[in-house]
Amino acid sequence: MNFLKITTTKTEFEIKATPAKIRIKQPKPKLKIKQKPAKMQIIRTPGKLIIDQREAFSQVGNKTIMKLLDDISKVSLDICREAIARIAAEGTAIMRAGKSRSDIVREIIIEKALQKKIEINVDALPQCGAKIHFEEGEFEIIWDINPPQIDWEVYPRAEIEVEPHRVEIYTLKHPAIRIDFIKKIQPSGLKINKKL
Repeated sequence: MNFLKITTTKTEFEIKATPAKIRIKQPKPKLKIKQKPAKMQIIRTPGKLIIDQREAFSQVGNKTIMKLLDDISKVSLDICREAIARIAAEGTAIMRAGKSRSDIVREIIIEKALQKKIEINVDALPQCGAKIHFEEGEFEIIWDINPPQIDWEVYPRAEIEVEPHRVEIYTLKHPAIRIDFIKKIQPSGLKINKKL
């Protein structure tokens, strides 16, 4: 007895998918800051220390020309006034004496001779110290600050690169049908079908 053997082979596919890719490039903005350095100005007025020793020097005899002339003029004026007053008093006394003028003149001479006294004054000089005065100075700082200048360099557009997705289909095995004819060979000899 003969028969047919049919063998089928299925189709085999390979699907390769590549996803889409998007590349975005955005350059960073650039910041530029420019600022001129600040300027500092210092205005300083130095202080003054004033020491006035004129009065102390005057008391020990170390006087300026103007002070010496002023003192001499005052002393001279006092001496002149005293002399005029004394002369006037003596003249008045002589006029009132009348006939005994010679006695009064003698008394005046004796009185003048006895009035000459030497006076010695002992004192510590100078009696006043120096006058010290301090004038404060001034210290002023002036700042000239320049404002900063800021510049932005911005790129408004981005660079976009798109790589679309891809699907690749490969056929690994094509469909096939194989038909084999099989011939069955009968064994030699007789077939005995006997019931015992």
